[in-house]
Amino acid sequence: MSIEQADMLHGLGAADAARLTALGSRTHVPTGTQLFELGSAAHDVYLIERGRIALTLPMRIGARQEDVLVEERTAGQMVGWSGSFLHTASR
Repeated sequence: MSIEQADMLHGLGAADAARLTALGSRTHVPTGTQLFELGSAAHDVYLIERGRIALTLPMRIGARQEDVLVEERTAGQMVGWSGSFLHTASR
């Protein structure tokens, strides 16, 4: 997937897409890494370039707690929208 194919860039011209992507930085996230915890402050928006991210919620099942899959995000999709909304709302 190329950055230009990302959901968040649909409808933007090339110059606007370039300005938006220039605000970010590329990072490699190893398999199994937790990007953020439920209820934590939202600071980041992640654009998935390759692979997938599982969005889970902690739920009590019987006597134990498990992370239950709610949704998966794949290449071209984003995670962490609330971080962008918080940032723009504070302007």
